[in-house]
Order: sequence, then structure tokens, then C-alpha cells
Amino acid sequence: MLDLATALCLMFAFTAANHLGLVSTVEGMIGHSLPVINCPMCSSFWSVLIYLCWATHDIIGAVAMSFFFAYLALWTELAMCVVDYFYQKIYEKVVSKSATDKIAPGAKDGATPGAMSKLRKE
Repeated sequence: MLDLATALCLMFAFTAANHLGLVSTVEGMIGHSLPVINCPMCSSFWSVLIYLCWATHDIIGAVAMSFFFAYLALWTELAMCVVDYFYQKIYEKVVSKSATDKIAPGAKDGATPGAMSKLRKE
């Protein structure tokens, strides 16, 4: 059971690294394309296969679970994309609302941020 939990963590780590752009950054730094690691399904399949073959010594079970975790990585990537989409939409609304609602420091006439308040003559 512990082996499957570790395999799930491996799958999630490789999927998150692909989704967040870590793999693309590594590719840019080394100057080579890494097609197996660049795909969440491929990287999950091979990492889980290697780990389960090492941990359980059951090759047939490891291959079967690797296919399952590769398929699960596809759905995990989809869920991450949906969460990212809604996060971007909410973030745009919060930023645009906060930019129009704030009053410039020291301004009492409803000026927008960065606008100069009217000078008073005394």
C-alpha cells in the first residue's frame, strides 16, 4: 500500500512539474529537448514503472499500475488546467476591481491611483 502511495506522489510531482513549467525551464537551461519528461503521461508512466519494479519486483503488476497512473496523470493535468483557468479569471476580476476602487493617497475627489490630486490655493 505504501508503494502505491509513493507512486501516486511521483505521478503528482511529475504532473505538477510539467504544469508549472519546471521541465521547460530545465530544457532551456540544458539546451536539449526532453520529450519523455515533457509529457505528463510519459514521465508518470516511466517514473512509476521504474519505482514499482524496484520496490516490488513484480514487473507485470508494475506495468499495469504504470498505465493506470499515466491515465490518472492525464486527468490530473486536466484538473490542474481547470483550476488554473478559474484562478486566472478570479485574479483578473480582483486586480481590475482593486485598480478602479482605490483612491489615490491624499485625494478626496475620487481620483484613480497614480493621479495627482487637485492643488489647493490658500
